[in-house]
Amino acid sequence: MVAELRRRGYVTMISSSTNRREKVVRLTPRAIEYITARRPVVSAFDAEIRARVGDTGLDELLRLLCVVAETEGSTTGFDSCGLIRPTSW
Repeated sequence: MVAELRRRGYVTMISSSTNRREKVVRLTPRAIEYITARRPVVSAFDAEIRARVGDTGLDELLRLLCVVAETEGSTTGFDSCGLIRPTSW
C-alpha cells in the first residue's frame, strides 16, 4: 500500500534517524491537497447520514464499522478503525 502511495506521489519515505531498520512515511503536499479538498464532501456525507439515521444511528454505524475494521486488524496487525473516521475531521 505504501509503495503504491509513494508511486502516486502521496507519500515519501526516509530512514529513521533513531533506527536504520525503520522508515518514516510522510504525506506530500499532493496528499494534503487531496485530503483537504475532500473534507467538505466527507462532512456533507456525514451530515446526510446523520439526518437519515440520527445521532444514535450514526454512532452505531461507526461502532459496527470499527468492529469490522478490528476484525481485519486481528489478521493483519493493522488498526484501520481510525481510517473510518479520523478524529481530525
